[in-house]
Amino acid sequence: MGNAEQEVRVFSDEVYSHAGGVPRLADVYLPTSRAGPPPVVIWVHGGGWRFGDRKLAPNLRLFAERSGFAVVSIDYRLSDEVKFPAPVEDVKTAVRWVRSIASRFELDDGHVSSLLHRHGKRSLLQAMVRTRSSNSLRVWIRYLACEKSCACVKS
Repeated sequence: MGNAEQEVRVFSDEVYSHAGGVPRLADVYLPTSRAGPPPVVIWVHGGGWRFGDRKLAPNLRLFAERSGFAVVSIDYRLSDEVKFPAPVEDVKTAVRWVRSIASRFELDDGHVSSLLHRHGKRSLLQAMVRTRSSNSLRVWIRYLACEKSCACVKS
């Protein structure tokens, strides 16, 4: 993690998918001063697939500011709308989307990690197992059980 705090630009309501005929949204937190393309962190919210959205998160702007990582927080379909494994497919689609926007946001698509609420980890782990052999995106999974701030995450 970087030591210097920096400004962060937020790109809200980016559409990463139209699964189920509904725009699935992501927010991108992009540190403005950096030496090169920042690594990417995907936030997968908790809620046991029953509730929540990409805003159900610790302070992602602060995490991006302090770490120098770009952060992408995603919505995924919930259990009142779809059955399993649809949420996993949404996470998988979000990972592909991050790769597709890497040049637009000047991201390092070769270094993607995930910050997960304890319930979000299940969706991401399943998505990563399914995508591992189908693309070259290297994914490191980090488990986060942090209530107030992402500052507790260590690289």
